[in-house]
Amino acid sequence: MKSFSIDELNKFTTSLLVSKKIPQVNAEYIAEMAVRTEAMGILTHGLAVLGYLDNQVPDVFDPGTEPEIIKEKGASVLIDGKNGFSQLAMKLAIEMAMDKAGTMGIAMAAIRNTSWLGALGPYLESIARAGFMAQLWGQSSQCADCAPIGGITGKFSTNPVALAFPTSGDPVIADISTATVSMGAVNRMVRYDEKARARIFMDKNGLPTDDPNAMLDDGSIFFLGGPEYAHKGYGFSLWAEALTAMSGGSANNPDLPQSQNLNLTIIDIEAFGGMNYFDSEIVRFITHIKDTRLRPGFDAIRLPGERAFKSLKDSLQHGLSLSDAKLEMLNRMARKNGVSELK
Repeated sequence: MKSFSIDELNKFTTSLLVSKKIPQVNAEYIAEMAVRTEAMGILTHGLAVLGYLDNQVPDVFDPGTEPEIIKEKGASVLIDGKNGFSQLAMKLAIEMAMDKAGTMGIAMAAIRNTSWLGALGPYLESIARAGFMAQLWGQSSQCADCAPIGGITGKFSTNPVALAFPTSGDPVIADISTATVSMGAVNRMVRYDEKARARIFMDKNGLPTDDPNAMLDDGSIFFLGGPEYAHKGYGFSLWAEALTAMSGGSANNPDLPQSQNLNLTIIDIEAFGGMNYFDSEIVRFITHIKDTRLRPGFDAIRLPGERAFKSLKDSLQHGLSLSDAKLEMLNRMARKNGVSELK
């Protein structure tokens, strides 16, 4: 393990992206979000995005690709990612939806035909800190990770969703898969020869197992709820597919090129009960839920996002520690693209 300052990593990752002919301002934003996600402890969806982009640019999409506004009507906007950078499409969606929500009370931005965003939650932080509530749905059009209820063959991505709202401190940000785990977590378990803590996978014969290697042999991941209650996650995942179809994107279809589709909703609290009441009620409610007896093995009641913000603060103060494998991944990209390595 070796530690680097956030500023050092931002500069290094920006230089990697600029070496791929990505415009400086775009490279800075993409790099900042990848580093911040990693610093929040989301190791499967942070700097890993850079490895993905290194393989995509310029062979799959042009480094100068910019998102396009297709349709704008009242509180809604439709953005086409042009099979390019989801980070840039997301940035545009956030800016437009926040402006619309501030005027109209609520706004929705749909993004179709874009690339892998990585973790969803970090993109909602700025929205919640500005006093809004937000939800973000993600869908991938070609993944075969989860089977429909009663089936064996994967027909869905792990289709994630993130929810965020402000508090008197850091925002609450829940970022989850509609499956029991993300594919990033599955790949990590396989890499380190780990088993799941429960039988959250289905093997090729339709039987529950704790072995992630089932995914490499025509198996699938159970939806959120596991073998007995997967219908809960199934319903949420179907909603993500419907949002994709609504935006003119491709619901799961292995015959078409891979793309990710996103849907962002932003709500202005002031348009409803008002921020003053919301703040006081959330403070009361959080105090209420934390005042409870603890289960064995737990030392506190935590809210979604607490661990991530603690990790971020530690990284900002002491630097971000990278595993030898993660550092080598970045330096391999540096050597490939003629950029000075991290030392």
